Amino acid sequence: MKSKTTGAMLAGGLSSRMGTDKAMLLWKGIPLWQHVFTRMAPQVASLTLLYSGNPTIFPEGLPITADLRRGHLGPLAGVETALTRMRTEWLFTAPVDLPLLPRDCVAQMALRAKQGDVLVVCAESCNRIHGTVALWHRKVLPNVQQALDEKRYGVLDFLRQTGFATCSFMRRDDGVDPFLNLNRPEDFQHLPKD
Repeated sequence: MKSKTTGAMLAGGLSSRMGTDKAMLLWKGIPLWQHVFTRMAPQVASLTLLYSGNPTIFPEGLPITADLRRGHLGPLAGVETALTRMRTEWLFTAPVDLPLLPRDCVAQMALRAKQGDVLVVCAESCNRIHGTVALWHRKVLPNVQQALDEKRYGVLDFLRQTGFATCSFMRRDDGVDPFLNLNRPEDFQHLPKD
């Protein structure tokens, strides 16, 4: 499945609740984007960072792609950009603020995709669907484009209208949700200490 999947880290948000660019926030002395990159890269054929801000804050050589549509329209616009540019059958997306992203995420979601004729598989944990942690088939691109053309920007709303399957993940051994995302400074206190 790795050879059939392109990876895209979603980092184009404004981080309004955090107050600063989440991609560069440090955990264990390492920027969040690097934690996610390290976990995603072995799972996909290629990996890019979807980011519409100033790319010079990232190291030179890091593959960075700006959204095709201007105006910070949200994650669905990033999905459109990645689907448009990829050359594989599947796209795996995850936000840049998930430093505990499972290292077998793509493999588990690919197994779920094979169980039925679905275009999108989303991760689910702790009774919550994570719409941006998803495996997207390239055939869903026209649906995404239509939604954006109609100014329907919400990922979960789009998924509910289009249809999707879920892949369930358990809490980690330390009890933490593997898809714990960091929207506010206080969310960092929920990360493992070691």
